[in-house]
Amino acid sequence: MFARPALEILFFTIVFVISSCSSDSNRNAGPSDRFDFFVTVEDSSSIIDPTLVAYFRDQQPAIENVLNNLFSLPERDINIVYQDCMVENARYLSEPSEIIMCYRLLAAITNAEDGIYQQGNAMLGMFNWITWHEIGHALIDHYDIPSLGQKEDMADSLATVFFLETSGSNILARVKRARAIVLVGEYINTLNSGDLRWADAHTVSPQRQYNLVCWAVGAERNIENDANIQQIVTELKAARRICPNEYAEKKAAMEELIGAYLNIDRGGNL
Repeated sequence: MFARPALEILFFTIVFVISSCSSDSNRNAGPSDRFDFFVTVEDSSSIIDPTLVAYFRDQQPAIENVLNNLFSLPERDINIVYQDCMVENARYLSEPSEIIMCYRLLAAITNAEDGIYQQGNAMLGMFNWITWHEIGHALIDHYDIPSLGQKEDMADSLATVFFLETSGSNILARVKRARAIVLVGEYINTLNSGDLRWADAHTVSPQRQYNLVCWAVGAERNIENDANIQQIVTELKAARRICPNEYAEKKAAMEELIGAYLNIDRGGNL
């Protein structure tokens, strides 16, 4: 049975807390903002603990409010649905403009490696990053963002930037989120161990893990000496990857590509 998150952990796991978002009356909308995000939290038939369903249901109004304060949606609504699925997955469907977050995926993360990801509610942080990944796909579709690479890599980049930059000035929350991103990379690599899937739309799992570690460390240097990523950090440095620069480039690219749709003060930060 899961305990409800304590207040300190709750701040971490609510990925949609954005310090710079203004109220509805002060929104600085982009080109047009005629549509909204909507969140639906369905019941689960015992796939996950009922307290987790209650947690998402409690956060439903806050998720909608902050996403709608942050993004202008000029074309269509975006629906986020938490529900039971037959597979351990999350996905964005262009038609009918819907993000499906499967409880079975959260259960798989929770049960992985004898519950290693339950520590400090890490599984919620990981699941929330995955939610941002799917939001990334939705934004790429809705804003018709051009790409010279894989859209899965773009979604990873957008998820990482938004997940970290929406922590506001809370350093503890930012560090915890960076560590959650590291765990996502570890989970992805473990899940597909021995199956590199060269033809897949996703970057092969080991490379994806190394990318996520690099961007997390590049954004938050406080985790660089964490024991579980020392080998990866050493290899990244040996490969002459400058992770702070990579993260800064991704944040700048995000602002360039979709800045017109972000309801933030120009020149300010998320």
